[in-house]
Amino acid sequence: SMESKQLRMSLFTALCAFVSCVQGGFLIVNPAGAADVTVCPSGCDYTSIQAAINACGEGDTVFVGTPGRPDGAETYDENIALINGVSVVSEGDDATAAYDDPWSNHSTTAVERATLTIIRGSGSDSIVRIPGDATTDVTLDGFTIENSSVQDQFLIRVGGGSPGIKNNIIRNNTGSGHAGGIGLQGLGVEVSPVIENNLIHNVHGPGIGNGPKSYAIITDNEIWDCRGEQGPGIGLMGYACPSIENNIVFANARAGIGCYNAESGDGVTAEGGALTIPIIKGNTIYDNTEAGIRLSRSSGDTGTINATIGDSVTGNDIYGNKAGIRMDELTTATIENNDVHDNRIKSGLALFDVTSVTVDNNRIYDNEKAGMNLEGIESVTINNVKIYGNVQQGIRFFAGVGTASVKNSEVYENAACGIRNVGAGTLTIESTDVYSNGYCGINIDWPGSENSVSDCNIYGNIKSGIIVKTANSATITDSHINANGLGGIRNQCGNYFHIQDNRIYDNGMGGVETRYGVGAITQNSIYQNNIGGIAIKAPCTYEITGNAIYDNLRGGIHTGGDSADGAGYIGTVGDAHLTIRKNTVYRNGQNGYGGGIDVRHADGVICNNLVYENHKGGIRFGDYIDKIANNTVVGNGENDTGAGIVYDDLAGNVNDPASGCALDDIPIINNICANNEATGINVKICPGDCPVNRDYNLLSANFGWDANPGCSGPLWESNPCRRQQLTGCEPNSNEMFQDPLFVDKANDNYRLQTDSPAKNAGDDGTDMGAYGGSDPINP
Repeated sequence: SMESKQLRMSLFTALCAFVSCVQGGFLIVNPAGAADVTVCPSGCDYTSIQAAINACGEGDTVFVGTPGRPDGAETYDENIALINGVSVVSEGDDATAAYDDPWSNHSTTAVERATLTIIRGSGSDSIVRIPGDATTDVTLDGFTIENSSVQDQFLIRVGGGSPGIKNNIIRNNTGSGHAGGIGLQGLGVEVSPVIENNLIHNVHGPGIGNGPKSYAIITDNEIWDCRGEQGPGIGLMGYACPSIENNIVFANARAGIGCYNAESGDGVTAEGGALTIPIIKGNTIYDNTEAGIRLSRSSGDTGTINATIGDSVTGNDIYGNKAGIRMDELTTATIENNDVHDNRIKSGLALFDVTSVTVDNNRIYDNEKAGMNLEGIESVTINNVKIYGNVQQGIRFFAGVGTASVKNSEVYENAACGIRNVGAGTLTIESTDVYSNGYCGINIDWPGSENSVSDCNIYGNIKSGIIVKTANSATITDSHINANGLGGIRNQCGNYFHIQDNRIYDNGMGGVETRYGVGAITQNSIYQNNIGGIAIKAPCTYEITGNAIYDNLRGGIHTGGDSADGAGYIGTVGDAHLTIRKNTVYRNGQNGYGGGIDVRHADGVICNNLVYENHKGGIRFGDYIDKIANNTVVGNGENDTGAGIVYDDLAGNVNDPASGCALDDIPIINNICANNEATGINVKICPGDCPVNRDYNLLSANFGWDANPGCSGPLWESNPCRRQQLTGCEPNSNEMFQDPLFVDKANDNYRLQTDSPAKNAGDDGTDMGAYGGSDPINP
């Protein structure tokens, strides 16, 4: 167990501090002032490394190995204990040679003298023990160290101090438990060795195990094939804060870098205070059975734990692991400038119950699940990140995320959604490109959440650009939403929904579709979508103002769908409450379905809009609209069908001629209706009377006005054989008619004389509405 090992190490440290230790059954006392010595099978000062160590004094070095190794590798069958002030170095220079691991078929390079100088232990203990008082001038340099089979014993055990361990090959520990490569035990005192340029492999436990109070510097090592339930490449347990940089860590049974056995609650601890783990950077971490990096708080621990993975200059390359980076129950996590990719089974980043997370300037791609899974995090900031090619979502916010933001990032080519909110209370997405994802760009599906999308480019996603299923609010502003396979924006939630100052175009279905909610759709450009511009499909309350809606293949603003009897609308006719004001709606219905404004299911007002050249009529309304005022409705319809302003009872589909009569004589005032293919105003009041509340409208050239008609009549009749400008109704006393100055349909040029403007004020106190005047076409 860890406790028994710590007790044994404590006894060892005490003995070494007393300047004597037991080795091979003999009591050996270190004499003072001995000279440097050599060790080799013959012709040197000693044939035993331990004997040479015991003959040295502080500042001396034991050189091991016959110069040049004429007979090949030399093996020293002993366990050794270093003493303070004495370094042990293999003879030779730092030339490298090929190194082939016979157990894993891995090939690399090693310092050649390490391959030629082997310390093989008896199997009953650590091969090398370094006392707790070892200082920085104590070095173990250039050996192959192997052969231990005892439970919880490392091949090299460091009880404290700050020795150097470098250029070694550390291998073949078959013991159980923590039977790893290098054990940094601490045992109540700080241990801070420099561990560099070692090969560590084929051990049963951590390659390098950092216990409590480890402040080791671990750099430029290659660590693989650490096995067993306690087998991370570089392990951290307890109050451990080593510096880990520029290592290659792969094919280990647990994490590449991380806690010994996080699943069992063995993690790092703050012990009620604060633990700050130095930046982990410059490492290549791949093909580990668990995460590339996994840091977890130990069960029951309290205090502050801070971890940083990568910095603004140097990150890590993490791939082929079960997950890329996983963190559990830490206080802060900063993840910067890493490549996290091609991780198997789990996500690139999996962060759970961390108080505060910052993810900056990373590339997270081609992972088997989501690029990022975030759960139980109070605050998360994601900035300048590229997330792409992941098998599930690019970023997924699970339950318990408090405040989250995604800024200045690219999220693309993920197999599911780019960004999915199924748990963040507040989500802000800003200045981010979300494109070519296999489902939708952004999916919001968390009750009570507040969501904001601004200054984003959302395009090329297989389904919708943005879909809002459940939320307390969603605000979408200043974004380009285009070329998505289905709709640009789809809203299915019943709460606040605001769309403003966006460009929404070229989507495979509608520009904006909303089924429920309260809110506003204002000042957007919505155009060239393959169904309608704005579709209202269920009960809701919306202000639709100041939009430019044009060149959509079906209706500009419409309720319901295309089929007979208003199908496609969920709810009772009249429970969509709309204010439609100051929109420019033109050239919609290009595939023959729908006109400019077709809101037969809705109540509300239609005022101050410019509606022109729509293929199936200008404004079409039903029984619940309250007022139609101050609109300019010009040049709508085709092939002698399509009125300017027309009532419809929903008996037919959107392409059928209008039918039925209105229940109420609503105000239809101060409108300009000109050059529409059919009637200028087509409204009758049940049981067939002409409306009285139809005043101060200007009508001209509806239903193909001809300067030389076949039979004579006043202008209001256009064709005096049929009263087509007002569908059989005679004008009210305040109705006005104008001769067209000219009509040139081939060049889309319709100009009206302006010497007889309408005189009455509109519903907002203006004369002739926002678009009354000389040239309502092509504003």
